[in-house]
Amino acid sequence: MPTQNNTMELSKNYIPATTEEKWNEHWQKKGYFRSKPDGRPAFTVVIPLPMSRGCFIWVIP
Repeated sequence: MPTQNNTMELSKNYIPATTEEKWNEHWQKKGYFRSKPDGRPAFTVVIPLPMSRGCFIWVIP
């Protein structure tokens, strides 16, 4: 809710249900989850696993 100096207070906790519901509906309407195969080669985006201990360890062979 905007205050007098035109700023907005943010919740200290992230509540995913509100955000995800809003964006999921938008993405469904726009067809972002649909695939139309064509002549282009398929590809995969690899996402690294989250760091379980909060630190990154470099492994150099």
